[in-house]
Amino acid sequence: DTAADDYRAAVSRKAAELRLIDDARELLAAERARATYSPPPVLALPRLIADTAAEVVRWRFQGLAEVGDRLLIEAAAKTGKSTLMGNLVGALVTGDPLLDTFATEAIPPGSVVLYVDTELGPRKLARWLADVVPADVRDRVAVWSIAGRAGSLDVRDDGTRARMVDQIGGA
Repeated sequence: DTAADDYRAAVSRKAAELRLIDDARELLAAERARATYSPPPVLALPRLIADTAAEVVRWRFQGLAEVGDRLLIEAAAKTGKSTLMGNLVGALVTGDPLLDTFATEAIPPGSVVLYVDTELGPRKLARWLADVVPADVRDRVAVWSIAGRAGSLDVRDDGTRARMVDQIGGA
């Protein structure tokens, strides 16, 4: 069938054009990133220590993480990652010691913890968090469940990042 063959050929050409556009966007984004990259200085350890010695450490979780730190929780399946995350969220909003052990500086009043779920899904996450976050502070926790969809989020893409910011900003 000539019409069907023509259609398939047109679809293939259009798909190739769209792939070309995607590749061009990636190339342009990489060029822009290289143009704006400003590497931090390399410091000898004695200078780094001297430069930071007077800084006062504010602990979010005493002895574990400072205010402003980023944490990555990674472990094998069924080792308690979700339970730990729920306890972290609860401690952040209440100021109760993390795991009844580590003094915790709560987030400021009016602030919200954003929990980005890439694993459990909404129903299971709701059950986990309901067990560890007290009812009176649950309005200080926002949940973004992207389980099963995290791989499709290309944070290198300006448009994707802008949509993520818009969506998260409403939480």
